[in-house]
This record gives sequence, structure tokens and C-alpha cells, in this order.
Amino acid sequence: MSEAATFRGGHGREAPSALLTIAVPTCNRAPKLSRLLACLEHDLTEAGLLDQVLVFVASNASTDATLDVLCAATAHLRLSYVQHPQNIGYDANVLFLYSNATTPYLWLFGDDDMPSKGAIATLYATLLRYRPDAVVFPFIHQADEQYTRPFQDEYRLITDAREAVQAIDGYQKITSYVVRRLVLSGAQLGELTQNHVGDGWMHIAIAFTVLQAARRFTLVRLRDAMASADDDVREIRFGAEAILWAYRPFAHSFVSACDPTLVNRRKVFAYFETIEFLWSAQTGYLHPADPVSYDLLSSGLDWRWRSLCKRPRLLVKLLLLKLKGGYRLRKVMRWIRARRAGSSLCHSPHHLRQPRPSSNEKMLPRL
Repeated sequence: MSEAATFRGGHGREAPSALLTIAVPTCNRAPKLSRLLACLEHDLTEAGLLDQVLVFVASNASTDATLDVLCAATAHLRLSYVQHPQNIGYDANVLFLYSNATTPYLWLFGDDDMPSKGAIATLYATLLRYRPDAVVFPFIHQADEQYTRPFQDEYRLITDAREAVQAIDGYQKITSYVVRRLVLSGAQLGELTQNHVGDGWMHIAIAFTVLQAARRFTLVRLRDAMASADDDVREIRFGAEAILWAYRPFAHSFVSACDPTLVNRRKVFAYFETIEFLWSAQTGYLHPADPVSYDLLSSGLDWRWRSLCKRPRLLVKLLLLKLKGGYRLRKVMRWIRARRAGSSLCHSPHHLRQPRPSSNEKMLPRL
């Protein structure tokens, strides 16, 4: 626990009947958190699971109305919460939630996400039926209106390590994970804190730790999405470095034992994703909260000629990012869109928009 952090609320934190905790890291997003808690109250009441599912929120030194929202919600939910005196960062906050939960399972949940209808009941039934070590499932970005189910079977039980890693590789969003709670050993905690704090992907590293700890693990991959993003999915609060570092969870010892070359392949892919992500931000498709940091990364991203020669379009995009700079490139794209919008030949500049990522692509991890 972080220094001076104290638990509040806590209606039945140690209740033996509870199977699942919905664990929410948050920081200065009181309206979104309020909406999420109201939705959880409705869905848990509808499913008859108010006594079986706890809610645990860790606030990263929020200075807005977050504490008022949490205090009010304790009257309606089995909710406990912590206000860290300092912002300890995303990864440390997620690890804090995991380490201090009291139920057998945690559903790690983004504060700006919303559960799908019936999702809590579906996950609860899945946990009761299979008692898995982890569950993964798709996540719907509302910017993607072409969501399709990634496979036909309603669920798949995975017990092979290499297949499990491949399955987890397909789900970057925090809200796509339910994991069994463990009392972490010194070695397990050391690997997480020393190798994965600061990367932005602690939820994936925890999933690998849980699978590694089981003698014979079971990973359940569900077909249907259990949650979705809100309407401002294109508002980005995290730094683009998180995309560049998306390979780092795959340096986990569980992964290296079954597929030692995967981390290098993911490193190349993360580099490509970073260029696309920066291009989407610098051309106005995404809206970063700190555009200056995106400008700096755009100009400072290294040239990896061997990889870029295989992707000439990305080479051109990186060249434009470096030559134009983020601010100038955004001005140019706004001018082009304005000209196209006013043209009688093209009233809607669809060909200038970034293509919407499919539900299976990992465009917006939304940490």
C-alpha cells in the first residue's frame, strides 16, 4: 500500500460470499467515474449480484470531485476506495488494486469504460463454471461501428502456454481482463515492480504472472465483448510512449519460456503501431491531452531503416512527421479538410480520414 493510503467505504471487504471485485484505477475523472458506478449499481441489481460482487477504486491523488462521488456511492454499492496522497502512476495503481483486493477474482476496469448489457452476469457464471485462472474477451471501441465477433465458438478453454500468449496478445485494453487473485511472492512482485512499472501495461504483466503461478492453468477466451468505450474514445490522456513500449509485457518470464522470440517481433510491431498512432494524433483523428509530447516523440522517433523498407507507407508517414512537425502537420491537414469540405466535387473528405480500426486491431489501448 502506498504511504498514508487508507481504505474507506469497505462495506463487506472481507465478505466470504463475494467472488469478484471490479477494480477501477482512476485520476481526476469524477463525471466518468460517477457514470460507471451508477451503471454498475444498475447492472448488479438487475443480475442479483450486489452481495457477490465488490467494487474497489484506487484514486491517484485526484483533486476533483472524485472523493465526493465515491463517498456517495458507498450507500448503494459494496464499495471500498483509496485516495493515494501522491500520484503513483498507472502501473503502480493497478498493482496496488490487485495486491489489496480480497475476492478470488478481479475484473480490472477502466474508469471511462462501460460494461455491456448482461456482461457481469456472464462473467460471474463463467467464473463459477470453469474456475479459470484468467478470462479475456473483446472490447468495443464505439468509433468502430463494424464490430464483428472474432471467432464462432462462444468460449474457448486454453491450457497451452503458447496459445495463451497468442490469445493475450490480442487484447491490450485493461477492461478485457479478469484475473485470479494471488498472494504474490517476493519473486513475482519483484518481476512486476522492477520490469513493468512505468510501461503502461501492468494489467497484461499481471495476467502472465497469474498463468505462470498455476501448475496447470486455464485461460477462458470469450467470444462476445463485455465492455465498450465511451463517446470520447479519441481523447487520449496517455503518452504515445506507451504504444512504443507495448512490447514490454512480452518480456515477462512466462512468455520468454514458451516463445523467446516474441518480444522482438512485438518490438517491431510496436514501432509500426507508434508511427500510425502518431500519424492519427498529428492529423487530427485522435486528440491527445498533451500534444507537445506527441510532437517531441514524432521528431525524436528513431529511424529503423531495415524495418521501414518493408513498410514504405510508414516510411513516408514518419518522414512527414519529422519534416512537418506535429503543429504544422495538423495545420496542413485542417486546411486540406476545409478545402475538401468546401469543394463541390467532394463534400465529405472520407478519403482523408484515418480508416477506422477493426475490433480485432489494437489501435486504441486506452489506458
